[in-house]
Amino acid sequence: MASPRGSFKDAKTIVIKVGTSVVSRPDGKIAIGRIASVIEQIAHLQAMGKRVVLVASGAIGIGTTRLREQQALSRSVR
Repeated sequence: MASPRGSFKDAKTIVIKVGTSVVSRPDGKIAIGRIASVIEQIAHLQAMGKRVVLVASGAIGIGTTRLREQQALSRSVR
């Protein structure tokens, strides 16, 4: 049986799932540094000839923070 690393090495398509904890900081703001790191890793995989699929469930966490900010701004304008 092949090791997980061996299977990864031979894979043509790699699916990367990033969640809220990857794309956002504890204060709810976007984690630019972590996102940039993921992008660099994806670029490296593509340079190796891999097809990369990115699944981002973290959009909900970021969106929730943005909505709260907009609601607070809306209340302060009234």
